[in-house]
Parts: sequence; C-alpha cells; structure tokens
Amino acid sequence: MKKIIFGTLLIAASFCNLSMYRDPTLGIIDQYDIKLAEEMGPSLSSAIGDESPWAVYSEWQCFSTEDIRLQTIKYCRPEGCDSATDYDVPSVGVELAGHYHQFDYDFESSDETQEILSEWQSLIQNQKGICLYAALLPTFIANTGDPTVSLWTLFNMKTKSGVWRENYIPYLKEENDEGPVSNIDPRAAPK
Repeated sequence: MKKIIFGTLLIAASFCNLSMYRDPTLGIIDQYDIKLAEEMGPSLSSAIGDESPWAVYSEWQCFSTEDIRLQTIKYCRPEGCDSATDYDVPSVGVELAGHYHQFDYDFESSDETQEILSEWQSLIQNQKGICLYAALLPTFIANTGDPTVSLWTLFNMKTKSGVWRENYIPYLKEENDEGPVSNIDPRAAPK
C-alpha cells in the first residue's frame, strides 16, 4: 500500500513539474526568428567617428497579451516640450514583475500612429502571446531616472497569427531574376 501511495505521489509530483515548464517564446518564435536576431548587426548605434562609440542589438521578448497595453506616447524634442513640435508615437507598455518596459515605434509620421495601433490591435486579437523585436536604449541616451523602467526601440512584433510588417524582416525576402519577392515561406527549400 505504501508503494502505491508513494508511486502515486511521485507521478503527481512529476506531472506538476512538467506542467510548470514555460516556453519563453510562447511557441511564437522559431529558429528563423532566432537566426535573424543572431545575424543582424547593431540596430542602433552612435554616429561614425563619434568619440564614444556605442551600439545596441535587437532581441526578441515575448509576453502574454494580457500583460501588454497598446498606447501612444508623447515625444518631445531634446530642447524641451512644445505643442508645436511634440508628436505621438505608437507604443507597447508591459508591466511585469515590478518592472515597466516601454517599446516605442518611432519610425513613421505621427499621422500614421492610429493606423499602426489599429494594425497592432488586429495582430493581437484572439492571441494569448506576443513577441516584440526591439533594442534596449542605453540609459545615457534615454534615462527615465527610474531603474524599474526600461525604454526600447521597437522594430517589429509577431504572434501565432502572423508578423506585423513582414517586409521589415530580411529573411522573409528573397531575390530572384525579377527583383525582391516577399511573403515567401522562409522554411521552403532554396531553389
């Protein structure tokens, strides 16, 4: 009887341990996404010839869609805030384990901010997870003064339903005799 109880407890403990396994990619990122992150050069860097050169690389980070907030963030010029020059950028906010991550996409005119937010909303609709491809801004570039806040430049995002802007991911493009071809299956064997 003791052997049966012990065996049952051992199986139950093993099952609990297996159910606690968490895939950090949430099943969204695959080998091609990882290869992209490994092979890409710096995403952001100092100007050529800068006395204090720096560079940062993008990385994939995945979150539950329940933990993110799509929002707009007001950007001010380095000289200070002024309603004539301030502009809004689309952003993804993530509060997790006492830390706030802000992923800003500052590459298009503010006229497109609402369209971008709408595209993001469509991408995450009915999804449980999202992965963001972004570069952490060095604190000497953007310092919030709060060590529990990190600022990121967002380049792309992916869910199980797709990639936000496939044309921004190099491995999804292939050259042929007629020029670039996009939306190919990166897993397909080369011709």
